[in-house]
Amino acid sequence: MGNNIGRADLIALLCEKKSFNKQTATHLLETILKTIIDTLSEGQSIKIPRFGTFSVKHKSSRPGRNPRTGEEVEITSRRVVTLRPSPLFKEKLDSRHVL
Repeated sequence: MGNNIGRADLIALLCEKKSFNKQTATHLLETILKTIIDTLSEGQSIKIPRFGTFSVKHKSSRPGRNPRTGEEVEITSRRVVTLRPSPLFKEKLDSRHVL
């Protein structure tokens, strides 16, 4: 695996670490992802203990600038997904940080 892990990599990890067959691992991952997307689409948050909280935030429209041409443009309002990591998640990230 490279720097990024994709769906196929996650499915392979589920098969390897939990001894699932590929069909079961695929179904499990797809069900989890669909549930997360559907819940966030409804405007609800998802709190996963020891991982973090996914939530939807509304960003208002604002003026912006096209970096290529310098032309001013209106950035439309939209909803974005945020992840607030749990303290345990932050601790694990910090402990693996190598300077």
